[in-house]
Amino acid sequence: MDKLKFLNDRQLPFAKVLGLKYIAASETGVKAEMVVRPELCTHPEILHGGAVMAFADTLGAAATVLNLPEGKGTTTIESKTNFLGPAPVGATVIGETPASEHISSGCKQPDEICHWVAAPGATRFRSLEPLAVPIDLNPR
Repeated sequence: MDKLKFLNDRQLPFAKVLGLKYIAASETGVKAEMVVRPELCTHPEILHGGAVMAFADTLGAAATVLNLPEGKGTTTIESKTNFLGPAPVGATVIGETPASEHISSGCKQPDEICHWVAAPGATRFRSLEPLAVPIDLNPR
């Protein structure tokens, strides 16, 4: 199945709340966009830092999932965000991440970069995603 279709057809519930739409996806990376809506903002109507982090974290997870074996999952165990400028209501946030940085601990360290369209600024987000975590579909 096409990677882009796979991600858009199987959106995480929270990604739907964010309004995230994948616009490119392959084994080497993922790109998505999100329009800044008032309900995702703080005052004075700029994108809330938590929404930025959730957007970037979702990109990192998606890039990791595209390269996992069947039946395996991932979770974020560490993240770091640098906010370099605000994104106002109406701006489109574009985020992208490569999917190929593996480190010796069995983790992937994606480097997501979010750019604001129609607004100056950007955010750098770095997270640590463990690879091939077993999925328990019936948690206790």
